[in-house]
Amino acid sequence: MNRALNPSTLASSIIHSNMASAASISIIAVAWVTCILFYGIYLDTAVVVFEAASESSALDLEMKALQETGWWSTTDSSHNSSPCEWQGISCTDSGSIAQIILANSYLKGKLKLKFSSFPNLYFIDLHGNGLQGSIPSDIGTLSNLAFLDLSFNHLRGEIPLSIVSLTKLNRLTISSNKIHGSIPSEIGNMKNLNRLDLGWNKISGSIPKGIGNLKNLMHVDLSSNNLIGSIPTTLAGCSNLQELLLSHNNLTGQVLHHLADLHSLSTIELSHNFFSGEIPVLLGYAGFLSVLNLSNNKLTGNISLALINIKVVDLSYNSLKGKIPDSYDQYHPLDTLIGNNYLCGNFKGFPSCHPSTFAFVSDFGTTKLLDHDSSNQTLVAGTYGYIAPELAYTFAVTEKCDVYSFGVVALEILMGRHPSEILTLLSSSSSRAVMLNDIFDQRLPPPVCLVVEDILLVASIAFACLCTKPKS
Repeated sequence: MNRALNPSTLASSIIHSNMASAASISIIAVAWVTCILFYGIYLDTAVVVFEAASESSALDLEMKALQETGWWSTTDSSHNSSPCEWQGISCTDSGSIAQIILANSYLKGKLKLKFSSFPNLYFIDLHGNGLQGSIPSDIGTLSNLAFLDLSFNHLRGEIPLSIVSLTKLNRLTISSNKIHGSIPSEIGNMKNLNRLDLGWNKISGSIPKGIGNLKNLMHVDLSSNNLIGSIPTTLAGCSNLQELLLSHNNLTGQVLHHLADLHSLSTIELSHNFFSGEIPVLLGYAGFLSVLNLSNNKLTGNISLALINIKVVDLSYNSLKGKIPDSYDQYHPLDTLIGNNYLCGNFKGFPSCHPSTFAFVSDFGTTKLLDHDSSNQTLVAGTYGYIAPELAYTFAVTEKCDVYSFGVVALEILMGRHPSEILTLLSSSSSRAVMLNDIFDQRLPPPVCLVVEDILLVASIAFACLCTKPKS
């Protein structure tokens, strides 16, 4: 029997079914929201707990690294006491180690501080202790370090290459130890460095060219080491340099005239090396330079009058020669010149300058007395060093004699001294290029452009007069 479906009954069933489904969906949605909220709160709590645990773990590592050094008493380093309360320790607001200051604390033993355990450490001062061993290589992990002083200890070994990674470091002081090896060539990466103290060690090798990249560098002390080579010209790039201390090494080459371009430079200490050549005149005109110690080297040439502008000067024990400027003793004691056997002047302890270094009127005009139709011979009536060689050796007088004497005096005016070395060079069979800048009077400032051409003309005429062949 077929039963007819009542429309009202069908509608009622559909409505009840929809309501049931909606209710189920609502329950499920509420359940999901509840789960999300619950697990969200749980996860947030877990993250906070994890972060707290991590921070606590990091602080524990710092405390452990400090305890392992043995620098603090068991009372100070007890687990019930925070390292922030220990002697010489300062911390950040979160309790992380920021400073370790234990200078002159009789620590002794090896430097076994585990630097990698201190991510926030920016200041270390351990100078004046008896620390031994080498500088740990993990010191390069201290990315925030700004101050490091390990001076006056007994540290050995080389400077770790990782130290150049400390790009925030302002001061690096490891002087008065027993460090050997060379200065890392990548030292130019330490752009914030303003003080570099490596003196009184056993460091060898040359001064890295990269040092010129340290624009903020103000103080350099590399004295009392075993450094070799010359001063790199790149040093002129250290525009803020105030003190340059390189004494007691094995450095060679010339004293750079570029140093005069460093307008903040007040002290140059280059004594007890093997520097050669002449003293750059421009150093006397360097505005702030107050101390210049070039003693115990192999410097040659004359003493520039410009050096009286420098407050403290020591040129002793070199090979300087010529006349001491008349006013030198009014500005500097004469013992700053002892040990230079070729200096002369009107000063106690120094010989008088030999009169033969001055030309006389009798050296000129000889040809006016000549009878050009006869053979001419004469006794020497002039000063050796100014008269022509053919007159000095053969007593044969020609009209060329005065030309030679004029050339000698003209060149002496340009050089500020008798041109004996140049005359010897010109008379020798060997040839060597001579730069005019190298022979001009170094006591005078460089000529201005307006007179350069005139000076070159006089020099050309002077050299032409000194030709070794009178008939040429």
